[in-house]
Amino acid sequence: MVFRNLCEFTYSRCLAASKGHQIHIATEENCISKEACEMPCTDDRHPICASDFSTYDNLCQFRKQKCLDAELEVLFKGKCSECLDSPCALPAENSPDEAFVCLEDQSTKSLCEYQMLSCIFERGYGVNLTVQYIGNCCPPVESCDNEKPDPVCTDGGSTFLTECELKIENCKLKKLDQPILSIVSKGVCEKYDRDMLTDDFSSNRDFQKPSIEFKRENAFNCSMECDNSYDPLCGTNGVTYTNACSLQKEICDSNAKNIFIFSSTIEVAYTGMCCDTNCPSDFSPVCDSKGNTHQFQNICHFGIKRCIAERTFGDVLTIEKFEVCNEVKACDTQCPKEYSPVCASNQQNIVNECELNKIRCLVENNVTTGEKLVKEYDGECCRLENCDFSTFSPVCDTEGITHANMCLMNHNACIQMKKYKKTIQVSYQGQCCAQPCDEDDAPVCDGNITHANTCKFRIAQCEAERVNKTLNIAYTGTCCLLPKGECETSGPVCDSEGQTHSNHCVYQQKRCIAQQGSQKTLNIVHTGECCALASCPKTGQPVCDSRGRTHDSLCHFHNSKCIFDKIHSQNTTLTLDYQGKCCPAGCTDELSVICDQHENIYRNSCYFNLKACETWRRTQDVLLASPCPLLRT
Repeated sequence: MVFRNLCEFTYSRCLAASKGHQIHIATEENCISKEACEMPCTDDRHPICASDFSTYDNLCQFRKQKCLDAELEVLFKGKCSECLDSPCALPAENSPDEAFVCLEDQSTKSLCEYQMLSCIFERGYGVNLTVQYIGNCCPPVESCDNEKPDPVCTDGGSTFLTECELKIENCKLKKLDQPILSIVSKGVCEKYDRDMLTDDFSSNRDFQKPSIEFKRENAFNCSMECDNSYDPLCGTNGVTYTNACSLQKEICDSNAKNIFIFSSTIEVAYTGMCCDTNCPSDFSPVCDSKGNTHQFQNICHFGIKRCIAERTFGDVLTIEKFEVCNEVKACDTQCPKEYSPVCASNQQNIVNECELNKIRCLVENNVTTGEKLVKEYDGECCRLENCDFSTFSPVCDTEGITHANMCLMNHNACIQMKKYKKTIQVSYQGQCCAQPCDEDDAPVCDGNITHANTCKFRIAQCEAERVNKTLNIAYTGTCCLLPKGECETSGPVCDSEGQTHSNHCVYQQKRCIAQQGSQKTLNIVHTGECCALASCPKTGQPVCDSRGRTHDSLCHFHNSKCIFDKIHSQNTTLTLDYQGKCCPAGCTDELSVICDQHENIYRNSCYFNLKACETWRRTQDVLLASPCPLLRT
């Protein structure tokens, strides 16, 4: 961005710093001048709220500014003031805990900040921010990393690696108005919760955190290079990191990609390499030495649970038998050995629907732990693992839904096809144009289609722009339709604007449009095609026609003659009378007779002068006034 002087730059740098950003003076070749970004924009008011919290009159004005600031993004369509009337005040040091909320990403926001962000996310991305609880966020579990492991068992049957972690959990429970946990014994609970070793192990609070100095992002130098020392850690994203530094670098990179600054969700699951989680989806249950059936469901999955249990608690599980621990006859169904996969509600592939029903039966009868699975759709599950949630490059699909990027749209399209046999495709790049409109009945026509009101037209106009088309309001009111019927056989007609229409139907449509658009009335001048009027020079000798009308030139006369002859019957035609302007008429009925030398009688001298003028123009003969014979004595 180019600043006019150092003062403007200093002021902008101060504003940026207040929002957690930094700007620096760059070399001249890296700056884009305002002149280079000039583009013609209309004055249409379709406000856009951008990521600099400025409202731009329309998309064109926003693009002009984005040309100067490549990092500028659309937050939502509308005025920024709709989500934030004025900047949120800094909370006072003695503000009550109720003045804050803790979000799902473990970030504390004031109520004002939360309302603003919630509005932006909902209007811009269709995402609802989730509040974990009212009040400041409890300390992160990472704050206990320096504590020496000393497991405690609580009255809730849960094991915590340190009392520090238990205090954090009780902090959350207290804010949620839930009963707090108490220590019942030192060490690991004798029988831990069987649900803790599920595929979603990354979310369980009881997993061991490594006893290492693990810094949060604001205390870690993200530009620091990591060494090659091998001290592996398994992240909660299922990725093995070489050492703590490489894991921290990943958190830095994740935060740098976020549109808004939120804490990373990657944490340490346990020390050592991640346990291999790639298993086939056949159902071959295993009963372990603690009497737990490993649903879902074979020796491979049991191996994962054993690996995690060993690395987390030091427990070594063994196989008792290769079947469910306590068989139930109702669930003893012999399923075909046929691979006809179905996607279950936990997004796991099951060999066939029979196996899925068998798994659900075992859970319902408390033979094994896990959720009661239902079939989502036939076929293998649509995979989401390869999508980058931090990449925001929105696309709009044919259902009018905005997706953060193409990968997420393809995932949704896969589900819609498998679940509802519905084909979803990309409509255009960028956020969808759809916006809430009133149901006002104030139609406008774009020349082809009638839109219920201007708001709905703007949606269509935006969608046309997305595919490089232009749409404008032709006139207010409903579009004029082309009539059908007898008018189609009328033959060509010429209107009062000199335009030929192929038939009376086309003329009626043009007449309707003229009345709607410019409030003028068209009429049919004559049948047949309009005259091809010549372009006549401004200078020329005037002529007079047979109806006593003067034309500026012979060219103008021919144009008028064509129109006159088409309007009137074939027996009436306009002819050229003589060269020069028509002789002045306008005589009165006063009786004062006069004659010419040919004894022709005229009512008064005015009529005589008119005749004398016309005779001279036509034949160059001269009429002389003389006494009338009847009046001679």
